[in-house]
Amino acid sequence: MKIGVLFTVYNCEDYLRDCLNPWFELKDKYDIIFSSNSGMFSDYKLLGIPYRNDKTLKILSEYDMDFLVTTKGSNLLGEDESRNLCLQYLTKRDCDLIWILDGDEVYTKNQIINILEYIKRNPSADWYSVNFKNLTIQKNLHLDYTHERIVWNKRHGGINSFYFDNQFVYNDGTLLKDNQGLEIPKSVAHILHNSWLSSDVRSQDKIIYQRYRYCGEDGQRPVHCRCTFEWNNDEDKLEFSKSFHECRNVEVPCLHEELSLFCHDLTIDFSRNNNTFNLTKIERNIIGEFEIYNGDTDELIYSVNMDLVKNYNYFIAPPYEIPYDDNPNFKSFKIKIFEHGKLIHNEKIHLKL
Repeated sequence: MKIGVLFTVYNCEDYLRDCLNPWFELKDKYDIIFSSNSGMFSDYKLLGIPYRNDKTLKILSEYDMDFLVTTKGSNLLGEDESRNLCLQYLTKRDCDLIWILDGDEVYTKNQIINILEYIKRNPSADWYSVNFKNLTIQKNLHLDYTHERIVWNKRHGGINSFYFDNQFVYNDGTLLKDNQGLEIPKSVAHILHNSWLSSDVRSQDKIIYQRYRYCGEDGQRPVHCRCTFEWNNDEDKLEFSKSFHECRNVEVPCLHEELSLFCHDLTIDFSRNNNTFNLTKIERNIIGEFEIYNGDTDELIYSVNMDLVKNYNYFIAPPYEIPYDDNPNFKSFKIKIFEHGKLIHNEKIHLKL
């Protein structure tokens, strides 16, 4: 099986070696071909975003890339155009799988191997989505995020071209989203993604770019509905955009912090609107004891025993409204899960930063 990695990287020098080293250690053994684009997109120049890629290109020169597109100055390409040049290289090399990789996504060697073994066991899907641990605002906090990343190249007449982000059209005229996909479980791989951090200069650039590009299929989506984040100039930090979430009619997310143990056999999150803890992505049967604490005072709020069955979703609804909104000292929950008396999961769910 020949694996084509379509690698998009710009201004990622802080993460680049951690990103690339596991792939290049496996490159020969797994017949991996790297097709990379690392240039300033033409829209960046249009939007007045400064060029910031020299350090990234210097690090890239240390690696034996099979194909590399770079642009600078007036020699610029659009995002889709740049990625399509890399895609054409991989399709001409008769790759079986196309694996989309960004320069701030850090897979371990074992995660790459585990994903490939999972795909071999589940070859009927046309494409696979990957679970990301998106580091958000602070490096110790994350959001869970799932996105299409790996595609069989020779289905539906072969992949023709990208038209937006990771979405593309096949040669038979169908779109990626029209065909059958499969989510790779978190227990197989939960990928570290240096996504939206206050300490990362890219974050302010990305807000500008997303407010321009993510305008909807008809181009009419209002600017305040295009980016999840905004920059707080007074405090000089990144934060969730209230106007975005109101416009989309979705809750402002809670952020997760791993403590002593973190179980990937289930996902637990909190719904502000419903005052419930939602249990999803349950990958095995679990007889669990759940303890919910005020994460700032360690005061026990609620506990319950639950029998969870694989592939079903559940929720925990405390019998009273938890008054975190009215209490400035109530900023997080601490969740502990025990199985047969043994702690298997320990995390904080942050409500306020």
